[in-house]
This record gives sequence, C-alpha cells and structure tokens, in this order.
Amino acid sequence: MTVALKKQDYRSAGEAKNAIEDAQRALRKEREAKGIVHEPKYFRWNEEAQRWTLRDLDERVKAMKELHQAKSGQ
Repeated sequence: MTVALKKQDYRSAGEAKNAIEDAQRALRKEREAKGIVHEPKYFRWNEEAQRWTLRDLDERVKAMKELHQAKSGQ
C-alpha cells in the first residue's frame, strides 16, 4: 500500500487497504468464534476520560514480556 501511495497509484493503494481491512475483519471473526478476547497491546480504555489512551511504558514492557513468555511456552 505504501509503495502505491508513493507512486500516487491510488487505485492500487485502495485495493491494498481493502485487503488489509478484510484480513483484519476475518481475524476478528475468527477470534470471536473461538471466544478469544482481543487485548490491545499499546492502548487501554480510560473510563475516566471515556477514550482510548496509550498504555504506560511499564504496562507495555510487562505486556511484551508476557507475550514473549507465551510464545516461548514458559
């Protein structure tokens, strides 16, 4: 998509964008079917502000460590 945008090929960029979005929708449906709750890696819902906010650095480091442990089977 980025290459197409740099070349000002907006038709191809739009097609690439649609393909990315379709893949994201399919992944979301798959997670929902399996009962997997998606936990955003870099953002959290701030109830007080009623908006998504960037996670604190400590939370991001902890999340990365947990992801690494899960992938390595520890």
